[in-house]
Amino acid sequence: MDPKYVMHVIREPLAGKAFELMDAVVEQRANMGITEGITTASIASPRMLIVTTTPYESLADLQTRADGIFDSEEARAQWDRIGALASSTVNSLSRVIVPPEGSETANYFQRYVFTHDTSSRRQLLGALQEMNAQGTGPDLGISASISGGQVIVSRAVDSLSDLEEPWDRLAEDPGTIARAASVLANCTDWGSGIAKVISRP
Repeated sequence: MDPKYVMHVIREPLAGKAFELMDAVVEQRANMGITEGITTASIASPRMLIVTTTPYESLADLQTRADGIFDSEEARAQWDRIGALASSTVNSLSRVIVPPEGSETANYFQRYVFTHDTSSRRQLLGALQEMNAQGTGPDLGISASISGGQVIVSRAVDSLSDLEEPWDRLAEDPGTIARAASVLANCTDWGSGIAKVISRP
């Protein structure tokens, strides 16, 4: 069954703490027995980020995991130790619109974050789904934040060279350019980055 929700925990490491933070996050997930999702580290983005992505089939499953942290002194202490290695931590829960194809084996992810007005969400999602339907290759993952005006799009690839063909289409193919323009017309801001998968269960 495809997940209905995805939790992104986004941590920006303190200067000189990126790999220490990365290792601590991987250890925490192993200690918690998390057997789904991935951890990535930025390799090409405006900021260095360590991101854990965990799918949930229901909010009840998320509640069980959250209660396990709040009810355990050891888990709370480990969460705080990891937080001390980061300049910021954001917990972002999104509703899955389209799960990304190939995420189970991907070595890299490119993520786009589109910020939109509340009234534009439906149109933005429609434009992104149209781009997915008319594109080539695996489906992009699309998820919509439940706590803010953001839509996250992810492309799972085995090799960085797999990004070149879709980038070429964005630059050269009239149909792709038009569909991208429709996406941008329904958002107020956007950003992107590439991350390496450093751990999966």
